[in-house]
Amino acid sequence: MSWLYHKQIINSELVGKIIVRRYLGYWEISVGGCYQTAFYTIRMWHKALKRLPKKANIKNVLILGLGAGGNIFQLYKKFPYCQITAIEFDPVMAEIAQKTFLSKVKRQPRIILGNVLEILPGLNEKYDLILIDLFVGKKPSQVVINDILISRLQQLLQFSGYLLLNVFGNTEIFEIYNKYFSNWEIFKYRINKLALYRHFGNGQVGDPLPINYLSYKQCKEYLAREISDKKRELVGLPHCYGLRWHHGPWHFEGYISDAEPIIAPYAQNRLIIWQPISRLDCPKGWHRSWIQMNPRKTGFAELNLIDYWQNWNKNAQRQRQKWLKNNEYEIMEVDTDEFIKSYSGIKKAALLGLKSAFIKILKEAKAQHNDYLHCYIARRKDNKIIVGGLAVLDIPEASQSHHFISYLYPEGEKQGAGTGLIDHWFIQAIKQNYKFLDFGNFWALGNSRAWQGFSRFKGQFGTHYIAYPFPLMRWVRKNKK
Repeated sequence: MSWLYHKQIINSELVGKIIVRRYLGYWEISVGGCYQTAFYTIRMWHKALKRLPKKANIKNVLILGLGAGGNIFQLYKKFPYCQITAIEFDPVMAEIAQKTFLSKVKRQPRIILGNVLEILPGLNEKYDLILIDLFVGKKPSQVVINDILISRLQQLLQFSGYLLLNVFGNTEIFEIYNKYFSNWEIFKYRINKLALYRHFGNGQVGDPLPINYLSYKQCKEYLAREISDKKRELVGLPHCYGLRWHHGPWHFEGYISDAEPIIAPYAQNRLIIWQPISRLDCPKGWHRSWIQMNPRKTGFAELNLIDYWQNWNKNAQRQRQKWLKNNEYEIMEVDTDEFIKSYSGIKKAALLGLKSAFIKILKEAKAQHNDYLHCYIARRKDNKIIVGGLAVLDIPEASQSHHFISYLYPEGEKQGAGTGLIDHWFIQAIKQNYKFLDFGNFWALGNSRAWQGFSRFKGQFGTHYIAYPFPLMRWVRKNKK
């Protein structure tokens, strides 16, 4: 073909006439007057891939709709070591791709020819990124909105992965995908509309929670134990319990629930602070706070597999194997005093001024919850030197256990004792038939950078994140609803 200008018409039994043009060395492939691959679509995918965060670890990519392969070049440019699998319905288009855009790439993608609905069930890998670019002329293929296809994509996408969807101008498709995935962004490139999706639970405000999940802060029995100091009072009704307290003449009530609090009469003026979990609306009478007074982000792991570690990331799985193969250490439960004695030797917590605060919290938890507080230590078998510890609080009424305090000495860090303690926690919770492990607070924008390292560690264990909207507030006068 001429480098300056060339035009060729190729007939396909599946899509009809395919027009292949070349201008000054640039390829342009179109069908029915619509670009399949051209400078426009290459720029579009270039811009779309920029929407992925810099920290995105993309190693395995699935493309639905290869076209002439222009997006392959952009993928290799951004993620040079990724493995790409592309599904293309038309073998003629795949052949054109090999002779045009794919002729310039150093590594060829794996191309599978056929109907995407027939091919997806046979794929047994997980993908860090899925690109959907399936069209018939100017309209997305009907297969894009097929429930079976979307459900299968849920299974194929890594929990931490990303899905990019191109719909041209058919934005109603976004509403369908919003039922299956968390919509992180809708954006536009000239006349094309695209969306970036992830699995629910990756930290997007408003993501729905698992059907059987109940925040332990909505557990009446847990709250009753928390107020044993008599300084707070249990208020509310099922599905929206809260606590009432006061500082001098100022009275407050706090609720953490998606159910709207029922405001009961009270003898004092008070400020009601309602923290929704995934609810984003603002009912009448409430006002959205402009500051976040509660944790911005928390996380939990769901115990739904016998081989629970299969949901962990690869690094955590390697650390688990390393710990289990090491016969020089053991994990055992100790009383609170021995745990505090060992924890007192940690220097990092002292530097941050947190050690005394954590010890106080631990003692209060023991006084309030007694045998529901469990303290585990990892130690050498020979000289009994402790290398790490983990304190957790069981809330059996909510079928979960809560991460309370943990620490590691340098030797424990090298030996993977942190992962070993978490693994022990998983095992004990499964024995109790608990459904969830709550990892507590995670770093979010606006928090101290000192949180980031430990948050990354806790995020390795199949963690489902909850990002909270700003709380709602309401001033209620005494004896009035």
